[in-house]
Amino acid sequence: MATLAEVYNNHGVFTGVVKIRRGLSARIATECKTMASTVAWISRFAGELALKVQPSKDPNAQRTLEAIERVEDLCAETLLKLGVTRNDGARVFIA
Repeated sequence: MATLAEVYNNHGVFTGVVKIRRGLSARIATECKTMASTVAWISRFAGELALKVQPSKDPNAQRTLEAIERVEDLCAETLLKLGVTRNDGARVFIA
């Protein structure tokens, strides 16, 4: 999800290599020790992806936003089942 958020609507993919930074990759790997922290990271990157969607330029923007919304809803449901509230989720990872 992190890589998808990085490459989405990024014209750099046509001119060079686009990757998530090594430090971010390491941080994700070290912090994703529980289901709650993993889901929180997925939710974070889904939110970043949603911010990159440009409805005025993308004919598939609505479908993309709907898919992102489903991911965010599933993340919220999963965190709720795990007993993690929205405020607790902020502690799961630090943005």
